[in-house]
Amino acid sequence: MSAAATPPPSFPAFPLAAPITIYFDFCPHLPNQAGTWGAVFYAGPADHHRVGGLLPAHTASEDGALNELLRLIHALNLPAAQLYTDHPNLVARRAAELPAPFTLATCHPTHPGHRQALEEAQRQQEPYTTVHRWGQRQHGAGQHVPPQPTGELQCRYRLVSQALYLDLCISGLPDTLRLGRQHAPGQFSVDAQETQTALHHHLLRIYGPALAPHLPRLEELIWKDFQHRQTELTRHPCTAWATPPGVQKILLRAGVITPDQTFQCRRAGRTNLRLSYGSCQTIRTLTRPQRDWAHIVRQLMRDAGATDHDLLQFQDLYTQQVLDLLQEPQA
Repeated sequence: MSAAATPPPSFPAFPLAAPITIYFDFCPHLPNQAGTWGAVFYAGPADHHRVGGLLPAHTASEDGALNELLRLIHALNLPAAQLYTDHPNLVARRAAELPAPFTLATCHPTHPGHRQALEEAQRQQEPYTTVHRWGQRQHGAGQHVPPQPTGELQCRYRLVSQALYLDLCISGLPDTLRLGRQHAPGQFSVDAQETQTALHHHLLRIYGPALAPHLPRLEELIWKDFQHRQTELTRHPCTAWATPPGVQKILLRAGVITPDQTFQCRRAGRTNLRLSYGSCQTIRTLTRPQRDWAHIVRQLMRDAGATDHDLLQFQDLYTQQVLDLLQEPQA
């Protein structure tokens, strides 16, 4: 009697009642520091589907891939899922944030599920690299493409026929929320509870579920920023774009932006300008004529460890932000 043949290796059994199992990964290497993510959803060894998409420069990381996956899980209304990645540092940072019964754990890089997720992330790059080549040909024909904005959140407030609006901007994409009305100069009628609910949904739509644990504090900072800038609205129907104090730290903590892409410029008193990039900052006086702001911005970025690619992509944009601020009337 011959010995029984050894069965070939296969996926572990998936009980029908078990949560969906998801393997995911991200792939960099797209132009302008962008990347792609890929995931494989398993309901059983023979029942799986691949998904994926683009990660802009400010989210091209393991955190960005996880955030997009959580956004998709929320949109699909999945009741539970087991998520796997080959990045142990990501698990250490983010596993505790996932609400039960969702879990995040590590898997071996050679696991078949992970290999398929990486293949999907790489496959997602193909159309973007093709379109990039089209753009390169346009560059060769002399057409200009403006630099890509950063991932920081900026706010401004507007009065249009006494209606009060809050504009939010992330990566150059605007989103507008109506706050209330001005019924007398400097006197605004705003429903705080309704505004908080609407702002909650707007911020989730921009950044995804990864920001959910930080929303109460973020909404509080934006609300304080509005109260602080009401005086500016009495002088001008539209305030300047600005990042409310404290917001960047929350976005960094949530993993929706990376430190090397945060640039801020603001006035420090009547005669000084404060510039910050990453962990570095500099304060320059405005009394000296003919400041070379492009050189100052470049040196600040260099001090913070910016690469040549960062300088090529963002230096002109940041310099223009400084020049725009200098043209704005002081409050």
